[in-house]
Amino acid sequence: MAINLRHKFASAKADGPDASFVQPSNWNDQHDLTMLTGNMLGRTAAGTGGVQEIPFTTAGLAVLQSADASAQRTAMGLKALALKDTIDAATLISDNIISFVKIAVSALASAADIRAGTGSKLVTPDVLLSAANWVSLTDASTVAVDHATGWNFVVTLSGNRAIGAPSNPKLGWPLNIRVKQDTTGNRVPSWSGNYDFGDYGVPIPSLGASQEDIYCFICITSSKYIFTGTRKRSD
Repeated sequence: MAINLRHKFASAKADGPDASFVQPSNWNDQHDLTMLTGNMLGRTAAGTGGVQEIPFTTAGLAVLQSADASAQRTAMGLKALALKDTIDAATLISDNIISFVKIAVSALASAADIRAGTGSKLVTPDVLLSAANWVSLTDASTVAVDHATGWNFVVTLSGNRAIGAPSNPKLGWPLNIRVKQDTTGNRVPSWSGNYDFGDYGVPIPSLGASQEDIYCFICITSSKYIFTGTRKRSD
């Protein structure tokens, strides 16, 4: 479509006899608007002002000259990243074209994220296996257990120790604790009341040097971990 540029006021006068003068018909005529090839009219300078010629890049010109949306995507290098008929967040990208390496690292769950139950993260099998690895507990008069840091724990006792109530309980999650004797042995563990051993009570621990037992629980409530069994002499 050609740009029609005329004066806002049109003269009703007839032309005069001297053609060397600007005639009313010249005033009323459509004016030619000239500009350089590959430019567009607009304004990049700040504020209100005169119209400017803005040069197109080769890429921008290729997009404008594309016949349709598909050709425009090709011109922009999007290739297989095709837009579907419905343009919204759920259907913006075509199926089966995003590879794992294109996912932002920050979107992937670490072992710590899985143990803590961090939301809005993608879980990969290798990291899930890593999250299930044994987490060492610090030997102390009361052994602190943080359920947000894992579900498989191991501690080596160097004295008679109390196994503390788990912090950050995770309902429905297992909690397994390997209790190991040091090279001296005869270290007796006691258990917080949050560990419910039921009618049979706390199993007799293995007390020989370097021996270990595994105690298994499931988190039922925020203050109750029911005992599901033990494996004596897992060393």
